[in-house]
This record gives sequence, structure tokens and C-alpha cells, in this order.
Amino acid sequence: VDGTPRVSDAWVVDEWKTIVVASTGAGGRSIFALDVTDPSNMSKDSVMWEFSHPDMGYTMGQPALVALPNEKFGVIVSSGYHESAPAGRHVWVLDAKDGSIIRQIDLPTTGDLGSPLVADTDYNQVADRAYVADTLGNVWRIDLSDTDPSGWGIPSTLSGEPLFVAKN
Repeated sequence: VDGTPRVSDAWVVDEWKTIVVASTGAGGRSIFALDVTDPSNMSKDSVMWEFSHPDMGYTMGQPALVALPNEKFGVIVSSGYHESAPAGRHVWVLDAKDGSIIRQIDLPTTGDLGSPLVADTDYNQVADRAYVADTLGNVWRIDLSDTDPSGWGIPSTLSGEPLFVAKN
């Protein structure tokens, strides 16, 4: 378990909690959350959830823990790095409360995916966009501004293409 953790406060189960989300890094293929609200009383019950998926590779990237437009807190993570080609490349938006999938966003690439970078473009403390790069030199933009998660994805203005393609 050597992934870089992210620590933040999040409103889950009708109260504020301090949560650590981290990846298993090069040691595995999952993301997990710990409740560290009371660090002096941590136990095995402090493990909130663990998420894995058949298309998840090594989770070298750092997950994002953010407020979402659907009034939930979420963990955003990519499908990571693979030894062989999986069925698809994805960005998952998980419920910070229990690790369930709020939305799976499929990216039309064969490159492995790095860490998502989440942006709040209108300064309201809620995620509006996520950006993720792949190992083919593409940068993908994902819009998250809709209050309905079914509206989250690559914007139609990009016609399913990356936002940026590196030249070498």
C-alpha cells in the first residue's frame, strides 16, 4: 500500500467526517477510505470501504475527494496503469460514504490513465470539471457541473476527442 493519500473533511452519513482516501499504488488495484475523525481511537472499524473493478489497473495516481454538484461528496479515480489492455479505460466518481459508483465515465483511449485533477471553475467549492491524462499524450476533460450525474462526461463540444494531444 504505497499510494499517496488525500485527506479532507466531507459531509457523509449526516455529519462531518475527516476522511483519508488512498490507493494501493504499485501494490494492488484498489482505492480505500478511512475515517480518521478521531485518530486516537482508530480500529479496523475505521475502514469505511474499498473499491476495485475488473478494469482497474495499478492505482498509482492520487484519488480526488471533492464536493459534487449532486450534493454529495465523491472520490474521483481513474482506472490506472495496466500490464495488458483491459476492456476499457474509465474514470469513476464514487460516493465518499460507501464507495459505490455514482458515475462511470468511459474514455475512448487505449492509453493508461493518470491521476484526475479536479477544478472548481466558478469558485463555489464544488467540483465542475476533472482532467485526466493518458500515456498516449492525451488530456481528457470531463464536465461534472450538472446536478444529475448522468450529465457528467466528455463535453459534446469535444465530440469525444481529447482536449489536448501532445506532439511528441
